[in-house]
Amino acid sequence: MEISIERNSPAPLYIQVSDLIRERIVSGYYGPGELLPKEALLAESFDVSRITIRSALEVLSNEGLVIKKQGKGTFITENKKTLSINSVQGFYSLLVKSGADVETELMKSESVPPNSSLAAELQISETEPIRKIKRLYLVKQKPIAIITTHLFEDVQLTRKESEELTVYGVLSEKLNEEPVQAQYRITAAIAMEEESEHLTVPVGAPLMILKRTSFNKDGKPIEYTDHLIVAEDCNLEFVLKKEQVLEDLRILNSKNKEFH
Repeated sequence: MEISIERNSPAPLYIQVSDLIRERIVSGYYGPGELLPKEALLAESFDVSRITIRSALEVLSNEGLVIKKQGKGTFITENKKTLSINSVQGFYSLLVKSGADVETELMKSESVPPNSSLAAELQISETEPIRKIKRLYLVKQKPIAIITTHLFEDVQLTRKESEELTVYGVLSEKLNEEPVQAQYRITAAIAMEEESEHLTVPVGAPLMILKRTSFNKDGKPIEYTDHLIVAEDCNLEFVLKKEQVLEDLRILNSKNKEFH
């Protein structure tokens, strides 16, 4: 691809370089997830200083087109996966529907006593053991989420079952429970050392926490899951059906009347 730097242009060199690299990204010359050449090679290629290259890459980083990973280099930003939540379904299913090639790694499967907040969430006694399953989710071998599930009951699972069954699969096949409703809550967080290590992101990188509680047909909580998601890799989209929108409007109108 032809490189054209105009030395007499009023535009600063780093802006010209950022424009040229941006063109390469938009045209597909550099693909999503691709590692850019090292700063020294880019400086030689554009016949500018490494300081100019750093400034140009900072512009592109601020635009979200590239991301610098400590000790690895600068990468073209991957296309974000948009996960559309419009029914009761697991995180694995959401990723697959987005077109992702998903892998999971079992980090832990154990019987644990629930703390007070988990016991309240699952409406059980703190003396009742529950099953905790912790997994790492990867797309194209890149870690994107740590998923920690607590089932309402301590079901015995083989390692193979812990590795291969989805959360809703465990509920259905091992506990004869079907989730018919789920409550979602979203908060923001940053990666601490442990998350940084497992998700291969810098300490302080932005994360999303998606908290989900699933209920059976009797309204009983049957699982609680924390999804710790790398923010740069996923968008969450909530789709409301017409009935839900009308119900929200009805509630809003009734509340407005209370103030008149």
